[in-house]
Amino acid sequence: MNLGCIYKRSLEYLKDKKIPTPDKDAQYIIAHFLKISPHEIFINRDREVSPFKSFLIKRAIVSRGKFKPIAYILKRKYFYRDVFFVNNKVLIPRSDTEHLIYAVEEINTPFKNILEIGTGSGAIAVSLSRLYPVANIIALDIYTAIARKNIKRLGIKNIFLEKKNFFKWMPNNKNGLFDLIISNPPYLSEKDLKNLGKDAALYEPKKAFYGGKDGLDFYRAIAEFAKAGLLKLGYVILEVDYKWKKVMHIFEKEGFGKIVVKKDYNDLERVLVVQKDF
Repeated sequence: MNLGCIYKRSLEYLKDKKIPTPDKDAQYIIAHFLKISPHEIFINRDREVSPFKSFLIKRAIVSRGKFKPIAYILKRKYFYRDVFFVNNKVLIPRSDTEHLIYAVEEINTPFKNILEIGTGSGAIAVSLSRLYPVANIIALDIYTAIARKNIKRLGIKNIFLEKKNFFKWMPNNKNGLFDLIISNPPYLSEKDLKNLGKDAALYEPKKAFYGGKDGLDFYRAIAEFAKAGLLKLGYVILEVDYKWKKVMHIFEKEGFGKIVVKKDYNDLERVLVVQKDF
């Protein structure tokens, strides 16, 4: 079967299954398995595709037709500067979350002792390691297997994983105080979960989204922890959503006065930058 025929059938199948972006998804999947760029699909429409490659593409298209996220189908996702292995036990890294890294870059401070809460695939911790290769980075989560795999594969030496529940975690004395605490915490409320996209609702781990009844449980815990666990003039950098004003209020109640909100490329409030001034 030639490439043009495979693309046409894949596109029709995904359209029939009501996938929101059938053309983009079909192109991405085909390009991945044939190791070509999407535009080459149209340049080389008459190219014959081997039965084995055709089978791999068809299997992936069928999975996508069941709303399985492409990142889980291909078991990888690009974030910041690297490609990360992912599975359905970790949240798929989103481009919106890269704004956490951009916020760190803007501060332009040589952080030495960093804590990431809820590392998942390890994408944020690894990205920070690219910026601060000699910093001590502790990455915390209840599931660390995929993060460990990514850290090892990418040859990162300064990330120390701790398989712990943040709500029950106490840092070792040797860790000292942190000058940066960063997190994309679970922040969806019970109401928010009802509006979760079909892909995420069916396949991604609920615990990676759910932040308690009002979606603010992790923010409260992080604010309380930062009072003692963060150095004076240190930073807390958090991903937020439309509830960002409530998150700001949580930190203000704990005594944090220097708080800035930053927007993403869609002009939505996405990152809260908090500096400890006491």
